[in-house]
Amino acid sequence: MKIRIAICTENIAYAERLIGYFNSHYYDKFAWDKYTGLDYLSSSFHAEATDSGRK
Repeated sequence: MKIRIAICTENIAYAERLIGYFNSHYYDKFAWDKYTGLDYLSSSFHAEATDSGRK
């Protein structure tokens, strides 16, 4: 089972470095999502809650 992690930042280079580091050391432990704005992150959480049946 992988832990799903979402990163929300306007600094894409930072997010990619952070994800790259963890993927190189813990590739089998984490699944990453990267967002550039809170509105995208929020809509993703709402979509996931709807898809899985949670409210």
